[in-house]
Amino acid sequence: MAVAVPTGVKENAAIPAPMTAAEAAALRPDDVLTRLGGEANGLPRAEAARRLQVAGPNAVRSYRARALPVLWSQLRSPLLLLLAVTAVASAFSARPATQ
Repeated sequence: MAVAVPTGVKENAAIPAPMTAAEAAALRPDDVLTRLGGEANGLPRAEAARRLQVAGPNAVRSYRARALPVLWSQLRSPLLLLLAVTAVASAFSARPATQ
């Protein structure tokens, strides 16, 4: 299976040049796939293996957030303070519910 090399990119390049969303939207789907080195059903196996070796696995880095600092930063929000004040004011000024 042949690997499609995007126009203007050397065959030994690590990965194709990035493309903005605006650039991709201006092109036909087939042109976008060609430029990124893919096919309609995904990357060819050889290209996928090469990119895996060059760029590593496609993984999201994990970030451990501690609960108390996150809660404290959320409680310090001016929007939350405004919401709390209006909720208290609403509770004291509301008419009693009728049945």
